[in-house]
Amino acid sequence: MDVTKTLLIAQIAIQIVFLVIVLILILRERHIKIPLDTIDALKQSIAESRALSEEFSTQVTEKVKVLSSLMEDVETRIKQASDVKARMEDLIDKLSNVRTYTKDDVLKLHKGGFAPEDISSITGIPVGEIQLMLKVSGKE
Repeated sequence: MDVTKTLLIAQIAIQIVFLVIVLILILRERHIKIPLDTIDALKQSIAESRALSEEFSTQVTEKVKVLSSLMEDVETRIKQASDVKARMEDLIDKLSNVRTYTKDDVLKLHKGGFAPEDISSITGIPVGEIQLMLKVSGKE
């Protein structure tokens, strides 16, 4: 059950209890005349109680709306974070599946007729490092 409805029902129940108490007191004291000022004061108290109840209900409703808005914002951010996490995990998987080329692979490519620039674009190893590998191996 909604918090606003629960609080409103509680307020109405309290007002009913007050009315019952007033009626019981009136019936008990029938022979005593209650001054109109007292009745007017009771009516005024009930009216003030209703006004306060309505104001309280309005404030609770506004706060519930604010909290709902905050919850939606948090849920949106959580979804965005999980999307970013999923993309990062995919990238990590792709990067871990990248083949690492060794010196032997570079030498085989060079022996196959590939230039150091071509080997660099295939393997992702810098051209200078490929040239160094070829010099050290004596293949250049």
